[in-house]
Amino acid sequence: MEYYGVKFYGTGDFANAEELKKCEKVFDDYENWNNYTDINKIIELYNVKKYIDTGIRLDDWADELYLDFQKKSGTIMNIIGKFFASRSINNLSKIHENIDVLYKEDFWEIIAKIEIYKKCSKEEFLNFLKETEPGLNVLLSQKDIVGRQSEAVSKYFLSDAQHAEFLVQIYLQKGQLDNKYRIPKELTNENKEELVIAYIKSDAPNLNYLRLIMQETNSSKLKLKPSTKIMARQKYKELYEKYSSRFMDFGWNIEVSFPSLGGDGKTIRDTSNENEKEFCIRCRTDYDWIVENLDYPTILNNLIYLIEITDKQGRCQLAANASKVGFFEAYMGVHGIKEYPVGAAFNAMNQMTALQMLGYCNILKKCNVDIEDVYKWFFEIYLKNEFDIDGFIFHPSSKGATQLEKNRNIAIEIESVLKQFTEYCHYGVVDRDSLEFAAENLKISDVPSLLENKYAYSRSEELQREKNLLYSAQLVPFLKNKETRRSFKNIVELLLKQKKKKDDFDFFQKNDLKWLISRKTILETDDGFLKLNLKRAYLIKELKDWDYLFLGQDAGKEEFVKEILGFEEFEIKDTLFSEPEQKYLNYLLNNDSVSNGMALRNRYVHATNSLSEHRQEMDYAFFLIAMSLIIIKINQEFCTLDELKKTK
Repeated sequence: MEYYGVKFYGTGDFANAEELKKCEKVFDDYENWNNYTDINKIIELYNVKKYIDTGIRLDDWADELYLDFQKKSGTIMNIIGKFFASRSINNLSKIHENIDVLYKEDFWEIIAKIEIYKKCSKEEFLNFLKETEPGLNVLLSQKDIVGRQSEAVSKYFLSDAQHAEFLVQIYLQKGQLDNKYRIPKELTNENKEELVIAYIKSDAPNLNYLRLIMQETNSSKLKLKPSTKIMARQKYKELYEKYSSRFMDFGWNIEVSFPSLGGDGKTIRDTSNENEKEFCIRCRTDYDWIVENLDYPTILNNLIYLIEITDKQGRCQLAANASKVGFFEAYMGVHGIKEYPVGAAFNAMNQMTALQMLGYCNILKKCNVDIEDVYKWFFEIYLKNEFDIDGFIFHPSSKGATQLEKNRNIAIEIESVLKQFTEYCHYGVVDRDSLEFAAENLKISDVPSLLENKYAYSRSEELQREKNLLYSAQLVPFLKNKETRRSFKNIVELLLKQKKKKDDFDFFQKNDLKWLISRKTILETDDGFLKLNLKRAYLIKELKDWDYLFLGQDAGKEEFVKEILGFEEFEIKDTLFSEPEQKYLNYLLNNDSVSNGMALRNRYVHATNSLSEHRQEMDYAFFLIAMSLIIIKINQEFCTLDELKKTK
């Protein structure tokens, strides 16, 4: 008789009812258990015991029947022990070939439980490992085996270059937990690096893992020399060029232009499919408006209204967040532990904005205006005249400076103005003598704000759940009406356009609806119709789109949020930049907090920048974006503070 395939998936699995019905059939064959010779039937018994031990049972199992099952289950480990004890380690290697893939991991759990590994020499166990070829995730999760047979496990680990992928997964890949596994003590960092090098040199290393090897850092667990990272980068480029033409059959272009659009100060963005294999993103910015409005305040305002570095509330529109990253980019790829979440939309938007910034500055230059002179005016004249704030200094690049010199200069000036603003926040003045002692690098996350209770960040699982239920398709796809299912992306759209009652949803959606009603996010009218709490839904949407709530824009926003959502589920912080903006600026400028960043400040300050003139020009565009964002945020602080003073 063949086995039924009973598999224990955990106490909360939907498949448990079906598996328990299979268990009944196994118990029906109780009289033959001691005669089993099929390894799969033995391991199936092990899974049956797991179900009985956890107390899971079918509703129609009477107590008397269940007690009988418990009694029979108590004999299972004895039967398993006899089966394995009667076979040598060599014999187990042979029968391992017949184990169903469903039971491979269970086999090693049993090996650990009945302690077969203690009866083997290290040579015998190493041969056993080589013949059975367990996955490292399975083997190393059996910590007792690794502890007792550490040397054999270490040799097995190093025997195959492909095992380097496991090191990359647990030490360099986001979302992986290395504490689930026990690494053999004989495996030194030198051994690990040798394995990684062998993997890089192998015939077909995975491009995703090569990328993590060259960009990620985890010096305490997997310290790799620069030469190893360079080797990975070279291999990555080689394989990418070799295979890209095969799997990259679709591309996209970015077109940035400055036509005459009537002088109204417009930027028009649109997209089109040029053909089946090419997608085009276009950005057209009004040339007439630029050349007819060369006063410095308008030039800076254009950074918001034409270049659109921020929205009208001063929130950076170029930073990545969860709502801008596609599902497949977020969940289907391989991501490093410190990787900034770039995606196709992020890359397209940032490349387009950089090209737009270069074009804008070139037009200004033809009109005898240097954008860096406008920056100097903002810090040294505008702040003094508008807010009576003195002491800020900005040093523009010298006339005739090369592109390399401009980049190095603005890298220094970015840090300088942030230190000056920090000094002003702390002491109310910009003290040049004090700044001379501020030699250490300033972290962007440490730049303070002049405003109190500026940003609110959700640290609540409940708010996260609420956001997911409102603005994902969870409560729409299973609606009984198929037309409704196809017409709406989320329940917010649905309730804004149609009248619905709880009975219009499937039974498994009703608990979520009741929960949203308990949160007062959805209201139920006297006649049973569901009604959206618009104010709450609006704030949850802002959280979804920006990953934070901006409280500092006016005096009433803080009270509005406190009234609708309360502050119990939020962490309030007072910094110049929001957390997404901090991460974005670190992506552009630094390499200490993200592994895949541009690291422009580091590269130019330490002379490790590209020698390509085109690359330097594009880098300059991103430097200008960073400085423009800083100016917009600083100006917003002083304007808001000035307005608050007037209202008191």
